[in-house]
Amino acid sequence: MRSSSRFFRVSLIGFLWLAVALLCLGAIRTTRAASEFAYSININYQLQKDGNTKVTTRYKVTNATANRILASIKINTPVEDVTGLTATYADGSPVPTVMTKRTTAAQGYSYDYQELGLRFDRWPSGRGMTQEFVVSYMTGGLIDVKGSSKSFSVPSLADVQSDESYTVSVSVPQGYGKLYSTSVLPDIDGADGENLRYTFASANDLKRSVSLIFGETTVYKVDFAYPLKNTASREQVFSITLPPDTSSQKIYIEKLDPAPISTRLDPDGNVLADYRVPARSTLTVHTDIAAQVRYLEYDLEKGGNKSDIPADIVRAYTGSTKYWQTTDTEL
Repeated sequence: MRSSSRFFRVSLIGFLWLAVALLCLGAIRTTRAASEFAYSININYQLQKDGNTKVTTRYKVTNATANRILASIKINTPVEDVTGLTATYADGSPVPTVMTKRTTAAQGYSYDYQELGLRFDRWPSGRGMTQEFVVSYMTGGLIDVKGSSKSFSVPSLADVQSDESYTVSVSVPQGYGKLYSTSVLPDIDGADGENLRYTFASANDLKRSVSLIFGETTVYKVDFAYPLKNTASREQVFSITLPPDTSSQKIYIEKLDPAPISTRLDPDGNVLADYRVPARSTLTVHTDIAAQVRYLEYDLEKGGNKSDIPADIVRAYTGSTKYWQTTDTEL
């Protein structure tokens, strides 16, 4: 059953960006000649009530030649935090496995993961013969809990080979709440006991990492320090911008130290706090802010056209300003 399209937006205006990690180590990596074996890979992420995830991957490998067998394989996990690792043949007997911590870098970020080395002490020979095995482990590195909301990062399948076929599903306790997605939304695919099971229709849906969000609201706590530096020879008034209440968020300013001389609203509804800073001195303003953010739903099928936007709105929000140089050809 195909669930309806639900995309979400989270905002702390001017302050908070939701960072979605790019997890691109989900696919197997092996040293093998091309087309010697075909791989059918079924990955299930079973989300736990305590915020951990049980990852179970079932492999079915088919010999594509008459005289080759698979002696070993290396599998990279998308996380460093791996516990309770098991690897077994289809009959439940163990597959010898060595786990090695690795570090890699991508897009300017360095991150750690585990490399699983499996060595097969038995393998059927002959073209078309198959071998099945299962790799399973627990990790706490895929779920982020904020308030009543849980965000699950589905590792991407960024480098799927022509001889690999993937099926990816996510099993979720029914108490997790309503599902939102940063990108494609998986299909509802039945139940695993007390869990709902969601399956992605195609491996192409996971070319990039997808975050699945469960729950209606999220609570963020943000601490800011604003250094206000006055290099002039006379006292000046400086302003800092604080996030406002909106239809999707409620802001609680728990600390503002020192207190401002005044506060006001700008045309976009942001709260501006004014401070006097003596000549040739620096004043640092410390704030503690809590925000309860509600996810917004969009029905993209009911969206309008660009031409429907009123001309005055276009002029107001696409014109060039001091900080938005929309006419700069270099940008």
